[in-house]
Amino acid sequence: MLRPLVASVLLLAPLASPSAAQLTTPSEWRWRTDRPARLVDEIAEPSGEWFFVGMPPGWHVTMGPGGVLYNPEYTARGRFEIRSEMILFAESGESGFGIMFGGSSLEGGQPSYMSFLIRRDGSWALMHTLGQELHTIHEWERNEAIAPLRSEGTVSNTLALEVTASEMIFRVNDVELGRLDKSPATTEGSFGFRVGAGLNMHITTLDLTARLAAARGERTSN
Repeated sequence: MLRPLVASVLLLAPLASPSAAQLTTPSEWRWRTDRPARLVDEIAEPSGEWFFVGMPPGWHVTMGPGGVLYNPEYTARGRFEIRSEMILFAESGESGFGIMFGGSSLEGGQPSYMSFLIRRDGSWALMHTLGQELHTIHEWERNEAIAPLRSEGTVSNTLALEVTASEMIFRVNDVELGRLDKSPATTEGSFGFRVGAGLNMHITTLDLTARLAAARGERTSN
């Protein structure tokens, strides 16, 4: 029997403080911010600065402007699932955050990527960025499966994007939010995170599962 190939992008370890001196920005990662901003080595909230470090388990990021973060070695093709647990802190703004996928030309002048996003108010959306244009594929919609962030503390949500032979399926906390027709041109490519402006968050996991065997009743052509 064939089993799915699972690529886990991190190992769990005790959570550290963002101010710990040993924390550094992961050298293998790349990013693209919505406007020029200085990467700093301490928690930053001004609009012209941002902060990104590896912090087991996972990464800590505090954004001024929004942006995408990705490792060029991580790509997804065919039928797959991307899953990530994201923890949002109360001092964050109202911007969306979530899984970036289908990325291409991310370091060029005409980047293209999809974003499966949620917000602190318990809503979700699907966006497509092409160059300077932002297209809404699925309008913001509230769903009880998404844990909202109150005025204090933190909130954790686990996002999962599944791409089948014909559809994109969106889940939060293992509850399906919706599904849309897919195109390989917009689902295959680099994946990582989209983090909106003014957000302070910890991302504990980023896992890719390649579907090697078709599901019951699923067409296998891509």
